[in-house]
Amino acid sequence: MKSRSERIQRERSLQNQRTLNKIKLASVAPALLILGMGQITGDTYGAFSDSEAAQTGINACEVFPDRIEQVMDELMIRMNTLESDRGHMMANGPAAVSPFSFSMPSGADSASLKSMAAQLSQTINNLIEESRLTTGRRQSVQQHWESIQREHQKVMELLEYLQMNKFYHPGCLVIEDKQKIHELIRIFKEQKLLNEDGKLDAERLLLDYLHFENGENENAPLSATVAFSQMNTLNDQDYLDLMRALDETLTQLQIKQNDITEAQSQILLLAEQKAIEEAAQIEKERLEKKALEKESAQVEEPLGESDVPDESVEDEAEVVPEVTPEENVEPLQAEKEMTEIEEGESAP
Repeated sequence: MKSRSERIQRERSLQNQRTLNKIKLASVAPALLILGMGQITGDTYGAFSDSEAAQTGINACEVFPDRIEQVMDELMIRMNTLESDRGHMMANGPAAVSPFSFSMPSGADSASLKSMAAQLSQTINNLIEESRLTTGRRQSVQQHWESIQREHQKVMELLEYLQMNKFYHPGCLVIEDKQKIHELIRIFKEQKLLNEDGKLDAERLLLDYLHFENGENENAPLSATVAFSQMNTLNDQDYLDLMRALDETLTQLQIKQNDITEAQSQILLLAEQKAIEEAAQIEKERLEKKALEKESAQVEEPLGESDVPDESVEDEAEVVPEVTPEENVEPLQAEKEMTEIEEGESAP
């Protein structure tokens, strides 16, 4: 089994970047120790070993616990920012869209139909406003998601920094505030914006720092190296679900607006027909009323003098006695005899 020193050397060979402060510390610390000022580094931050002394003579810390704690503090801030951005993003959920049902009214006059159409116009305006607000929510979700992506990238870079430095001498990485590491582990476990693999890798990395106890557990295995900045550890399910719901709401609002506009058109058409029928009925009633007034005026017109009955004629007619058939026989017989006498006298 390879010693920890050999494993450390192997892991070091995998690191491609060195920060400026590491270079400075790597170059300054040996000079200070050579000048007899090794006490500045102290027992925790510098150590000597026979195997390493044969190669370099001195083994000094290239990173100090204070710097690691600063990175952890920044990591905690970034994680809290992620959670805050997620909360703001989820607060832009869509409003519920109630269904629209319509049946053509019967028996309503044109005025009532026009009033109903006006109410539908207000409903359409409300739907247009709700569509505008929903579009604004969608844009806000997109902006928060872009902020989340930037914060996530920062988190991954900080994790890579912690991972790169965990392979140095354990005595240089002892973090006194263990509660800070436990709090970070809890935050990572509860963060919904990271997938399960990302949470687990971050937790393993932070647990490595809990094992550094002034060189104790030197042979304890470290977690595997993870390329955090190259992994897709961001969980976009909430974002995708929210955007899908907002898009569906916009579609529903547009469909409802179209349905109400169609219903309004039908109502206005019916109102126009009703108005024509009502105008025709009014004209009919006006003509009937005029005819009745004319007829009534003719009946009540005063009679002229020629139309007044002659009372004297009526009186004379009343004086003439009524003749019965029996009373008419004698005059007829006498008239016949007289005719015969006249005819006899005229004969030769």
